[in-house]
Amino acid sequence: MVMNEESIKGKVVLKGTLVLEAPLLIGAGGGGAGEEIDTEVLKTKAGQPFIPGTSLAGALREFLAAESALGMRLLFGTDAAYERRHKEAWQSSIHMEDVKLNEVEIVVRDGVSLDEITGTAIEHHKFDYEAVGRGAKGEFCAEITLRGVHERHETDAEYAIDLLARKMAAGFSLGAHTAKGFGEVYVKDLTARRYDFEKPDHVRAWLGSEGKYGNLVEPKPYGRQEKIYAKDDCVLEAKFALQGSLLVRDYERAMKVKFAGRADDDGTSVQALMLREGDRWIIPGASIKGALRHRAAEILRKLDIDGALLDRMMGPSLARIKAAPDEKWKSHLLVSEVRLEEGVAPKLQTRVRIDRFTGGKIDTGLFTAAPIWQTAEGRDTLSMRLVLHEPKKEERAWQIGLLLLLLKELSTGRLALGGEKSIGRGVLIGRGAVLEYGGEKILWDATPGDLTDDQRQKLQGFVEALLEKREAKTL
Repeated sequence: MVMNEESIKGKVVLKGTLVLEAPLLIGAGGGGAGEEIDTEVLKTKAGQPFIPGTSLAGALREFLAAESALGMRLLFGTDAAYERRHKEAWQSSIHMEDVKLNEVEIVVRDGVSLDEITGTAIEHHKFDYEAVGRGAKGEFCAEITLRGVHERHETDAEYAIDLLARKMAAGFSLGAHTAKGFGEVYVKDLTARRYDFEKPDHVRAWLGSEGKYGNLVEPKPYGRQEKIYAKDDCVLEAKFALQGSLLVRDYERAMKVKFAGRADDDGTSVQALMLREGDRWIIPGASIKGALRHRAAEILRKLDIDGALLDRMMGPSLARIKAAPDEKWKSHLLVSEVRLEEGVAPKLQTRVRIDRFTGGKIDTGLFTAAPIWQTAEGRDTLSMRLVLHEPKKEERAWQIGLLLLLLKELSTGRLALGGEKSIGRGVLIGRGAVLEYGGEKILWDATPGDLTDDQRQKLQGFVEALLEKREAKTL
C-alpha cells in the first residue's frame, strides 16, 4: 500500500507533572472580588485554575521556531505565509491537553507604573492582579502524531521532538509578565513513549492493552535538565549580599502578622512587612525591572544617548504607548524573581513620622516595620538572573554594555531595590557574576582581578559600543 505524507505512522506521547517555579498569570480577562482585583486567574467552571493547551503550545512553538525552523513546522505545522511562498502545507501534529492545577495558592500582587524621570509612581496607574502561587502542580500530557512527512524528514523530526522534551524538562515560561519573572514552569518526571504502528504489539498497546503489551513500548525518561536558552540569548547571572536591610512591602499580610518579643507577649502588629511567599522572602521581578529601567534611562540621559534605545531593549515606555497605542512589542530583557537564600531574618524597627515643617513627631504616627537583614556575613544571600532574549545582532553589543553598567550600579550599592531607599534600605554588595553569550562565558568574582586581558577588552568593548550611540547622535 502506498503511504502519502499525511498517512499516520505512529505516535509519541509525553507525560509528566508540570510544576510552577514562579507565580503564573493566565488572566480570565476581567476583574473580580468586588472589582478590587483588576485581573483574575483563569479557572474552570468548577473554580480550578488551569493552563490551556494553547498557551503551552504557543510558548513551546516560539522556542522551537528560534532553534529549528524546520522542526517547528514539522511539529506545529506551517503558517499561511510559508504556504504561499513554498506551495507546501503541513498540518500541526502536536496536541497538548489543558493542565488542571492542584495544590494551588492564589496570591495577589500589585504593581504601579513609574515615571522614568522622577522614579515616582504615576497617578492612577496602580493595579492589582491574581496569580497562581509557586509550587502548584498538574498532570501534563502531549501527543505527537507521526506521519509520512516525519519519515521523510526523520532526522529533523527526531531532533525537534528530543529538543522539545528537553526544553519541557529544563523549564520554559508562559502566561503574562514573563519579562518580570512570572510563568516559569517545568515538567517533572517527563517520559516519552513512541508507538510504531507497523508493529502489531505497539498498535495493541496504543489501543489500550497496556497491561499485556505496555512493556513492549519502553519509555524514554527525561530527568531535570539544565536551563536551555535560545541560541541568541545573552545571560547574566550575578550574586549579591545585603549591606543593610531590605523591604519590599507585602500589603496583603500587613497588620495580619504579629511578632512576639517575649513568650508572654501577644505580639506586635507590623505595618510594613517584607514580601514572602511559601518559605522564601522574595523580590518580585517587577520591582527589579522597574528599578533597572529607571536607572537605565538615567544612564542614557547622562551619556546624552537617545532614550528610544531603551524602548527597543525593554519594551515601549508608557509615554510611547500613549502616543502610538498600536505600536507595541515585547521586552528583550527578562528578569527572574529573586528568592533569598538562608541567612536572612526579619527584625522589628519601631519608627515615628516627623512633621516636615515643625520637625516634631506626628501624633499617632508611631509604626513598626519588619525588614529583613543578613544574619551571616561573608556569604551570598541572593542570586539574580537577567536574560537578553534574542536581541538583534546589530544591537546585542550595546545592550550587553548597558546591562553591565546596570550590574555595576547594583554591585556598588548605587542602585538599591525595594522600598524606603531614602533611609538606606535595599543596598546590595556584588559577590560575582557570569556572562554567557554566543557560546562564550566570562566569569568573575567580587573583585574581578582574575579576568584575562582578552576578557577585560571584550567587556569594555560592550560598554564602548553603547558609547558609540552617543557619538552617532552628536555627529
